[in-house]
Amino acid sequence: MRPAFVIALISAGLALDVSVGAEPPPPPGVQLRATARLADPAPVPFASTVLGRATHRVRLALGNLSAEEVRFVLPPLRWSATRGAVGYPCEDATSTPRGTIKIAPRSSTTLDANVTCDLPLPGDYDVTVALGRAVRASFVVTITSGPNAPVRLGWDPRAWVAVTGTREVRPGRAEARVVLATINGSNAPIAIEPFLARVRLLAPGSRAAVCPDQIVPIEIRGEVLPGRAHQGWTTIECRAPTEGTYAVDVGVLRAGGEVQSVSRYALRVRSGPLLPLPQ
Repeated sequence: MRPAFVIALISAGLALDVSVGAEPPPPPGVQLRATARLADPAPVPFASTVLGRATHRVRLALGNLSAEEVRFVLPPLRWSATRGAVGYPCEDATSTPRGTIKIAPRSSTTLDANVTCDLPLPGDYDVTVALGRAVRASFVVTITSGPNAPVRLGWDPRAWVAVTGTREVRPGRAEARVVLATINGSNAPIAIEPFLARVRLLAPGSRAAVCPDQIVPIEIRGEVLPGRAHQGWTTIECRAPTEGTYAVDVGVLRAGGEVQSVSRYALRVRSGPLLPLPQ
């Protein structure tokens, strides 16, 4: 289930910028205040299957504290997220209801919208929504580590690595993909050099490896900006012979170095229609 965010947008003494649309802005004296809170205070687990990128449902409560009706066209919602001093990308809302908003004196109305953000590391994120240039609201989203959360690279503490991959595959087929992302958790660009991945397929209900370890280069290179990630991938060469739930154990290393464990996730092997490969 996707976590639901509830945001109350109300702003005292601020003129709401509604440059989009034909309706005029609220008249002078209309009082709007901006506050924000999560509907469910429980932390949000790291979305390992999508490397921290997730879409969340948001409810906007627009309140009119003045003594007269307010009528305006809702401008586009602009979203941003920060963790410490590092910014992380969010998509601007594209599914926000449009049209004229009418709010009676001293009452409120609610709207639903979606926000998609890359929140790739455990910790607290300040998420801000801007409604035009004048009214803003912010709230904190706490991402917990959970299973298969990113880990710091042992040879570069500024960078983190996360893993996802194919969750279903047919018996005897080399179709399973492992995707690795290197995330810049610092406030300055970093240069990523290629490294190796160790991929091990474990038999159902066992710690025994089905095949010898697969050591493959992961071509993630170049400069990674703060709060951004670069991805690389490989295909699991080991073929699961029978149906069942296997485990994919992934580690990373530099040439000649020790393996650093990163992730272990389930791979279901079965006949019939399958889940799509991760992009």
